[in-house]
Amino acid sequence: MNIGIIGTGKIVNEMIPVVQEISGITIQAICSRPQSLSKAERLAALFHIKEVYNDYDAMLRNSDIDFVYVAVANHAHADYARRALLAKKNVIIEKPSCSSVAELEELMQLASADNLYIFEAVTLLHMPHYRLIKDELLAQLGRIKLITCNYSQRSSRYDLYLNHQLTPAFDTACHGGALMDINVYNINFVVSLFGEPTGVEYHPNVGHNKIDTSGVAILAYPDFVATCIGAKDCDGYSFGAIQGDEGRIVVTGPVSTLSELELCKDGKSQTINIQPKKHRLAFEFEHFRDIYHAHQVDEMKHYLQISHQVMKVIDQLRDYTLFNK
Repeated sequence: MNIGIIGTGKIVNEMIPVVQEISGITIQAICSRPQSLSKAERLAALFHIKEVYNDYDAMLRNSDIDFVYVAVANHAHADYARRALLAKKNVIIEKPSCSSVAELEELMQLASADNLYIFEAVTLLHMPHYRLIKDELLAQLGRIKLITCNYSQRSSRYDLYLNHQLTPAFDTACHGGALMDINVYNINFVVSLFGEPTGVEYHPNVGHNKIDTSGVAILAYPDFVATCIGAKDCDGYSFGAIQGDEGRIVVTGPVSTLSELELCKDGKSQTINIQPKKHRLAFEFEHFRDIYHAHQVDEMKHYLQISHQVMKVIDQLRDYTLFNK
C-alpha cells in the first residue's frame, strides 16, 4: 500500500511518523502547493520520503502510488479526491469526507465505477474500544434513553481569529467551524452506533464572520435524544456517555480517542481499558491496510455508508441553522 500525500498541515505532520511505523504501508511521495513547497521538502527530508511534488497531477501520474491521502482544507477534499479517483487512485480523505452529501455521492459513484477504495479517516471507528461498545457493551444497557458527547478544545488558532486573522479552521470559505472540524467526531460516534436520527437541531455560537466557533447539535431518535457539543472557542470537560435504563457507558476524554471506558451497571462500576497504547491514527491506517490487502470491499462499503449517513446529518444540521436564525 503506497501512499502519496496531498497537504503539509498539522495532521500530515502527525500522520507521517505514525504511518511509517506500520508494516505494509509506504509513504511514497508528498505534494504541496507551490507556495508551501518548502514545508513538503522539510517533511520529505525529515522522514526520508522519496518524492516531493508541487504539481498534483504529476504526482497522480506516478504509477508507484496506489492511494492518495487527502489532507487539505475541508472545502478542497472533494476536488482533490475526485482528481485522484479519475487517475485510478484509491483515496483516504481526512474528516470530514466532503462539504456536502452531494459531493460524497459523486465520489462514491466514481470509485464504484472503477472498483476503487474510499476511506474517511475517522479515528474512533477503528479502535478496539469502539468495537467493544458496539458488539458487547450496548446490549447490557437496556433501552437507550440519553446520549451526551462533549468535545471542547480551545483552538490554538482562536486568538488569531479574534484578531480577524482567518485560518482554514475558522474560515467559512474553507468550510471550517466547530461542527465540521470537531463535533463531527461526536456525530460519527452516535450515527455509527444508532443510525440516522429522525430529526436534528443545531444551535451554534457564531463569530464575527458567521462561523460556528462552538455549538450544540441535537439528534432525535424514536426512543432517545443525543446531544453533541463541540467547541473550538473554549475548553471543557470532554467525554461521551450512553445512558440506558439498565446501565451506562462513560467514555473518558473525547470520543475521538476512546482511551478509557467505564461501564456502570447494577450499582457497580467497571473501568475498561483493553486498547493497546498506540497513537490514535495507527488504528485507522492499520485497518485501511488490512481491508485493502484482503480485498474486503464490503467492509470498505460499510464504513463508506457511515460517512454517507454522517454527511447527510451534517447537511441537515446546517440547513436547520440556515432556516432557524
